[in-house]
Amino acid sequence: MVIKWHPPPTSWIKINFDGSLMNSQASIGYVIRNCNGHVLLANSNNIGENSINAVESVALRDGLATAIERGWDQIMVEGDSKLIIDSILKKASPPWSIQHIIQDIWSLTSYVASIRF
Repeated sequence: MVIKWHPPPTSWIKINFDGSLMNSQASIGYVIRNCNGHVLLANSNNIGENSINAVESVALRDGLATAIERGWDQIMVEGDSKLIIDSILKKASPPWSIQHIIQDIWSLTSYVASIRF
């Protein structure tokens, strides 16, 4: 199976986020690209010990906050955590351990004109 990145619509940006755990140490990362696929910004951080759900949700929150700080307000978000995306879309209840991070993401979405997950 070939997995291919698809660009956002014209004038939109796309945030791809991910998290990883290795030996209980967590890392987050995100990449922000424009409609031509050009990388506008990329970042990664080590965040110590955490659960994979926390790591994924922090990666999304940080990427979204960065996009908003840069003034981008038409945003597509893509990640591989169905639980995180479903929690944001209110299709699932977030685990208690990440509820505050999901609430942060909901708050951040109020600062953009359009957002798609």
